[in-house]
Amino acid sequence: GERRRPSRMRVSRVLLCTGGSAAVLIAAVLLCSAVSAGAHTQAPPRARVCAPACLPANSGAHWPTRMRLTLPRTAITLRGGGLAAAVALADHSGKAATLFGNMRVPASLLAGALLPLAFGFPMPPCKDEVLAQRLSMANTIIGTISLVAALLAVVYSSVAVNKLTETTPHLAESVSHLLMRDYEQYWLGTNVHFLLGLLGAVAMIGIRAGLLGGVLPAATAVSGILLMTSIVNRGIAIGDGSGVDGVKFGSHFGSLIMRYMFIVAQQAVREGGPLALASVILPTASVALALRRLFAPPSISSK
Repeated sequence: GERRRPSRMRVSRVLLCTGGSAAVLIAAVLLCSAVSAGAHTQAPPRARVCAPACLPANSGAHWPTRMRLTLPRTAITLRGGGLAAAVALADHSGKAATLFGNMRVPASLLAGALLPLAFGFPMPPCKDEVLAQRLSMANTIIGTISLVAALLAVVYSSVAVNKLTETTPHLAESVSHLLMRDYEQYWLGTNVHFLLGLLGAVAMIGIRAGLLGGVLPAATAVSGILLMTSIVNRGIAIGDGSGVDGVKFGSHFGSLIMRYMFIVAQQAVREGGPLALASVILPTASVALALRRLFAPPSISSK
């Protein structure tokens, strides 16, 4: 009996030491996990992200290919603030130059086609000499206005492309915002003059077709003018497609013309240069004189 007591005491001591060591180990593990969790939750987002610029060029460290960027929750939930505006801004000068280039090439081709229609081809014969004189005068007036308009579209688009390429690009929310803010006169001038030249070309075709084939070809030309105007009005009314808060230069082709004329007159008055003032006064006077001559009684030479 005396020999069994020490063995029982030894076993109890071993069990006590083992249990105490296990308890200490479990407590240490729990403490380490709590400390690491607290460090992950309390560390600021900047401490978790290091930009590649902070790494030396000759260091052996490599920027990881996959890294999750954590931003403050207040920055993510901002609406309409500085962060959202900064992210939305971008360089759209290349897209704007492409738009002007898309207008410059058709305007150049149109100018080449308008020249013979206005001055090259003779007018078809007409039995009524008074009507023949009126239609010839109308063809000359329409041809001159259309040709000058097409050439102005080429000038506007060419200058705009050069400025977009030469100058430092200004950031904008979209290409429509860039055109509205910095190139409104160039964009309106290009579109207005190109469309005026195109409609004038169809009108001259209608005059010649009416003299050769009668009412049906002339009515076809008139319907083409009306359909093209309707297509243009629909595109102008849509704008950039962003809805009520989007960019719109006008609601129809007439409003586009009025807006362009207002900008040109405002610039002429503000700058006060002789060329700008003459560009506003001379076309107005020439159109008035042309209409007066068109509706004046024709002078018929006696045979």
